[in-house]
Amino acid sequence: TSSDPRSDEAAARLLDALHITPGTLRLEVGAAVKLVGLSDRPELNGRLAKITHVFGSDRRSKIGILVPNVKDELFNDDVKGETTRVRVANVAAIEEEDIRPSHLCVVCGEEAHQRCECKLPGTWVCSKQCQKASWKNHKHVCPLRRPR
Repeated sequence: TSSDPRSDEAAARLLDALHITPGTLRLEVGAAVKLVGLSDRPELNGRLAKITHVFGSDRRSKIGILVPNVKDELFNDDVKGETTRVRVANVAAIEEEDIRPSHLCVVCGEEAHQRCECKLPGTWVCSKQCQKASWKNHKHVCPLRRPR
């Protein structure tokens, strides 16, 4: 499957801004990791977490992690979420596809969080400003538009 080049660019910008080298696992406080192989908490597998404590570096050692409530909060200083301990064997390096936005704004290419209720392809936007800009074209094809 081919990915959207805009999505690849957004992921690359985020990796660069967060000083993450894809595929490189850093076991240090503040580093971001991906959780893997958790049999007792399978709902956390694939989630990104921030290391809060390092108690050792061999695979059986434990590390303290913070799993944010919201994906986008991972790198904020005041992140809120669940703290727990996992084995070093249960963390992996973050890859580019782990942070690639799933939907991109049709106007500016940033990560989008909302779209028109008609759910037509290409209706994702990131802000009220981009929503207004996209409406100029979308209003001609939107099946939910009320006739005047």
